[in-house]
Amino acid sequence: MCKRCLATNTKTFESPASAEQPSAGPRDQVRRPTIWLSHESAASLHGFGVYLADTPSFITLDRLQPRKGVKVYRRSNGLERHEYTVIDRFAVTAIARTAADLARSKSDWGHLGRFIDEQIRAQAVTLAEVAEAMKLSTSEVESMIAMDSQPTSR
Repeated sequence: MCKRCLATNTKTFESPASAEQPSAGPRDQVRRPTIWLSHESAASLHGFGVYLADTPSFITLDRLQPRKGVKVYRRSNGLERHEYTVIDRFAVTAIARTAADLARSKSDWGHLGRFIDEQIRAQAVTLAEVAEAMKLSTSEVESMIAMDSQPTSR
């Protein structure tokens, strides 16, 4: 997803609560975010796998009224600090968390296997970290990687 699209899409929400609260500064938005880029959008931004972010996806603390063409997943407790990273001042789900979100949203397992395989090969994350985030055993994650329709030489 291009930076311009990302910046535009973070403003596509209207929250009644946000009208009453003063806006947080850039530093607070990174330290205590209330919205995170997630799912296919995060996968695309991380650059692993073959995910296209045709529809921007976000996780949020608040109940938001998204405009048409935006997916919002509400999580009342938000994300822990280890579950997200900051890319160009945007809070984005961490790689292992992104894999878990994609699995929960019933993403194609072959695509998910490729996403995980590429992350591990790039040493961006470990098999154990992905398994923990997905609440699976490492052998189950390895089986998912084996489903990749275009495996690279091992």
